[in-house]
Amino acid sequence: MQKAIFAALALTALGTVAPAQLGPASGADRAGNRLFPFPAWTRERADPFTLHCTADHRWCARLRRGAAGAGWRLELSNGAAAPQSLEIAAPENETTTLSIWPHIVIERDGAAILGVERVDEGANPQGEWRFVRLVLVRAAPGRASLRQVLEVPTFAYNGLYACLHPGDRRRRFGACINKALYTGTLTLDPGTGAGPPHFLFVALARTWPAHGVLERELDRQIPLRRSDVRWAVDRECSYRFRVAWNGAQGVYMPDGQFPRCPDYFGF
Repeated sequence: MQKAIFAALALTALGTVAPAQLGPASGADRAGNRLFPFPAWTRERADPFTLHCTADHRWCARLRRGAAGAGWRLELSNGAAAPQSLEIAAPENETTTLSIWPHIVIERDGAAILGVERVDEGANPQGEWRFVRLVLVRAAPGRASLRQVLEVPTFAYNGLYACLHPGDRRRRFGACINKALYTGTLTLDPGTGAGPPHFLFVALARTWPAHGVLERELDRQIPLRRSDVRWAVDRECSYRFRVAWNGAQGVYMPDGQFPRCPDYFGF
């Protein structure tokens, strides 16, 4: 798979000062909620699962797998307290892996939000793909149970081989892979003035060559022109949502409906 294609969660520093023990925040809002790096630390020799921690090691998390491959769970520890855990759905197939999101949100009241990334990638004679979905989990203040609160797509790439016969490369002006690329960026909403944090989610979808978008808009195949050999923004699958906390249901809810976008997620 092309290594140059990867998801980038662009987290904007907002110039606020975080508590010294946690190090500098990667984002913040007016309510005092802050987003911090949550990097992987060296694995313990007897434990194959990577530990992620804040700079002061107050908050740490790791994924665990049950005996004989049965079940997965996310473990989160806060200081000297016993770890909390949440069952995580197992990978759908052998091409799916789980990893911890390298960021953590520390809320002003002591709650924390962390994430698990579900990555599916592979290749076959028809093409190659990579999909990433981010599952956010919230640890409420005190000893409340961990709870899944949001799931969003953060990356999708489909590359379908198009040069199947001699002469296809010439007829397609060298564009021998039809590419569909989607990136979703989740950041703190800096305008939140009180209570739990809210998020902004921005999605950008593009196709290469550009005729991929035109074919869907016209609902028919069209000949590839030399001027189509470029990236084109897919406006139908590019959007911006505010993701607000719903206290009554205890989950995050976007203020719009995610479009299906089968060109990116349907293969």
